[in-house]
Amino acid sequence: MECRKYEAQVQNFLDGKLNDEQAEKFILHVQKCDRCYDELEIYFSIYRGIGRSDDRMIEDVDFEFDGTIEDLRDMLGQVLREIEKRRTNRNIKLLIVFIIAVILIAAILILLSEFI
Repeated sequence: MECRKYEAQVQNFLDGKLNDEQAEKFILHVQKCDRCYDELEIYFSIYRGIGRSDDRMIEDVDFEFDGTIEDLRDMLGQVLREIEKRRTNRNIKLLIVFIIAVILIAAILILLSEFI
């Protein structure tokens, strides 16, 4: 049952239409499931054959294809690394916003305490 869900996502993955969470789940499943990996490999080969195997397939991942099927395994790993990098960057930005908010609240409390 679960495989059907991932098989239906193959084209969307290759077209870069999955968000980071969906793409990560897709890749992790495909790396463990031979059936789904084979399905992805077929579409990947077709995409390469018709010239759609450029770095636009997966958004924000600059990937060079050398013409071998190992490209697919390499690309999956690279996409996972890029997703993790974006997740880390988002977390850092959230931390910075939180720190700024704490500083502003502390400054406001200090100013208010002077008026009381």
